[in-house]
Amino acid sequence: MARVSRSLDQHHGAGVPKAKSWPYQRNPDRNLTNVHPANIRSYDHLRRQERRATTGRLRYLGIKAARVQWMTAVRTTAIEVPEWAQQAAHKEMSQGKHYAWFKGRRLKFAKRLFAEDRAAGGDPEMTLIQWRRCKACGRILLALEAKDRRKLDESCWLGRQKPCGAECG
Repeated sequence: MARVSRSLDQHHGAGVPKAKSWPYQRNPDRNLTNVHPANIRSYDHLRRQERRATTGRLRYLGIKAARVQWMTAVRTTAIEVPEWAQQAAHKEMSQGKHYAWFKGRRLKFAKRLFAEDRAAGGDPEMTLIQWRRCKACGRILLALEAKDRRKLDESCWLGRQKPCGAECG
C-alpha cells in the first residue's frame, strides 16, 4: 500500500489556509490578543523554578546548596541612628551617625529606622545587598564577591574549603 506524502500545509493545517497553519501560529511577532494574566509567569516565578532545578542538580551530585544571604543598609538624612538601631545593627559592619547595616531580609529594624527618618522630614535610602562570609579566611564579602563565593561553594563538594581570592589566607 502506497503512502501519500503531504505538504506541510496539508499535514498541519488540514484544510486551513497557509497563513493560519501551525508554523505561522507559533510566530512570536504576531499580535497577542485575549491573553489571560494567569497564564503569564512572573520573573520571580521563573527564578524560583531555575533555583529549584539547580538545587536538585546539586543534591544529585551530593553538594549542599548555598543559601543567598542578605544585608540591608539604611542611610538617614534627618536624624542620627538611635541607640536601639545601633544595638540591632550587624556588629562586624561599619556604623556611622547616619547609616547602619542590618543582617537578613527581615527588615523590621531597617523599616523602623527608615520610617522614623521619613517622619522627621528626611529622605532616607535603603539598600538590600547579598553578603557571604568566606569559610577559609572569615572575610565578609559583599555584592558580586558574595555571589561568586556562593557559586564557588556550589562548584564541587570541596568548594567551601577553596580560598575566596588571591588575598585569602
